Amino acid sequence: MRFNIISPNNNKGLTLIELLVSFTLISIILLSFFYFFIQGAKSNQVSKEIIDATALAQTYMEKFYKISMEHTYTAGLAMISEDEGFNQVSSNIFNKSENNYYLKLELLQPSASGISVVRLYIYSDETENNLKAQMESRLKWKTNE
Repeated sequence: MRFNIISPNNNKGLTLIELLVSFTLISIILLSFFYFFIQGAKSNQVSKEIIDATALAQTYMEKFYKISMEHTYTAGLAMISEDEGFNQVSSNIFNKSENNYYLKLELLQPSASGISVVRLYIYSDETENNLKAQMESRLKWKTNE
């Protein structure tokens, strides 16, 4: 049998350049993974804001539906201002701030059949530049109290 004897003059280790190249490659690979994690976190935050705004809009649309079933259009306008806390800006525009969102309600006059269009916009702030959610529905108002 033949044995290999390791001589003390063996210079077959890693050079500094090889070490730097391997660290660079590992860094590039890790940075690409970190990029995906960061993008995923940003995407989750945007999705959460949209879901929260949509849930808020849905809640108010259900409240408006209930008001329309129990009150006439004129009485409903008063209910929206008094009970729901909306500020009347014009004859059919209302606004309100809630949960870091700015809500804008557009409630059109009912037609001859008693049906009106209601639109609710949810913005991230009062500048109305960043729309987070929007809902529209038709409401049949009670004809008499």
